Amino acid sequence: MTGSMNQFHAATLKLTAWYLAILMTVSLAFSVVIYQITAREFDRPLPPESQTRFFTQADIIRQAREARAIESKRNVLINLTIMNIVTLALGAGASYVFARRTLKPIEEAMEAQSRFVSDASHELRTPLAVMRTENEIALRGKKPHIGELKQVLTSNLEEVERLQLLTDRLLALSSLQELPLTSFALNKVLTEVASRHEASAKQKQIVLALSETQLVAIGHDDTVSDILSILIDNAIKYSRKKTTITVDAVELGKKVQVRVADEGPGISDDEKSKVFDRFYRSDESRTKQHVEGHGLGLALAARLAILNHAQLTVVNNTPTGSVFVLELDKA
Repeated sequence: MTGSMNQFHAATLKLTAWYLAILMTVSLAFSVVIYQITAREFDRPLPPESQTRFFTQADIIRQAREARAIESKRNVLINLTIMNIVTLALGAGASYVFARRTLKPIEEAMEAQSRFVSDASHELRTPLAVMRTENEIALRGKKPHIGELKQVLTSNLEEVERLQLLTDRLLALSSLQELPLTSFALNKVLTEVASRHEASAKQKQIVLALSETQLVAIGHDDTVSDILSILIDNAIKYSRKKTTITVDAVELGKKVQVRVADEGPGISDDEKSKVFDRFYRSDESRTKQHVEGHGLGLALAARLAILNHAQLTVVNNTPTGSVFVLELDKA
């Protein structure tokens, strides 16, 4: 990261120098033109003596005029020099500011890419390290029991599933493009998503309360289903046992809001702006539980929401928990 910052600092200074060089070239060119025009006016000769018959001391006037022209040209040159020095000083500062503004989006994109590669490498390394350790331990035994081998293979399969889920979501985040948006019945999508998570909810004795709705929204039904699936899965992971997760849809003017509300530990105000970042994970000391995952689900949901011309936000539930709100256009 430090090397990247040094490269952008050097690039900023280089771009500043180019901006300043262009500015000073234009300024000096104008100064030369102004001086030449002004000097030509000062050097313009007096009218012929026949036209100066009203002047009794033509030579004295001509000498005074020439002396004044020399002094005026010197003053013009001094003023132009001062103007260019001021332009150089102010231009240097302005050029640096413009150079920073020009390179800032590129720098932020590079920093985000660097963090993404680092986080992805870490997430990929963890399951691989687990599988390697378990396999090495199994191979050390001279006569491993069949039950131990099955346990190792089962654990390896779980880690492979984690890797597959991680790579699938990474590919999805990098390859998503514009989606065809059509009208679809929300009730059908909600019912299918809820039934998909009934088993995992029952394991924690969580009630998945789904409200009937006749609302029709505009979007891509498959990816809206993926968004809601991610939200419900996230709610189940962070909810305590024997709680309720409520899924409902309400109409608000020209919008339709689908809400997934849980009774978990909730999300602090500081974390609300980060939960949709890639690889972001909530603090386990606050949630008081270990939650499996890579921190990519909500990032993918937010990206899918944008492609559906929708908005995904999170607010506090009452008395505890969080409410994720997906706002779609109403058909």
